Amino acid sequence: MTPVYNLSNKEFNPYHLSVLNKGRTFILVCKPDPFQVEIEMYKLKRILYTNEIRKNTIKKPQDHQFVSRSKKEIYSNNSLIKSFTQAVHKDALQLSKRPPKHRYNLLKEEKSALVDLMRNPSIVIRPTDKGGAIVIQTYTKYKFEILSQLNDE
Repeated sequence: MTPVYNLSNKEFNPYHLSVLNKGRTFILVCKPDPFQVEIEMYKLKRILYTNEIRKNTIKKPQDHQFVSRSKKEIYSNNSLIKSFTQAVHKDALQLSKRPPKHRYNLLKEEKSALVDLMRNPSIVIRPTDKGGAIVIQTYTKYKFEILSQLNDE
């Protein structure tokens, strides 16, 4: 349980405090998004194909210049890469369609409290320098503290 120090004038309900007490290292468990799976698979294919092309390309000393990232599609005839990415893609889609076997580690009220905390622009939630606690301040007070430390006041 992480100590939480509220230096703002905002009152928090027990669900807000419950989420904050979980600490900064708390990881929210959620179902994978099929569209995000597609994006990550595209990135994986691009990295594997690019590495394959780089491995087969002989570099000359004058080729060590900075080159901008290519926008075109990269393909490879390597059947091993194709079969590997197809197998990973199939498994990833099956995982995203399967109902989760685990329980979510947040209650619905805690999840809505977390969203409320993230979307509140009037407060700043930061870790302390020492001790692992969490401090909640108003944005104006936080900004004043930063500027005073930068000006050595």
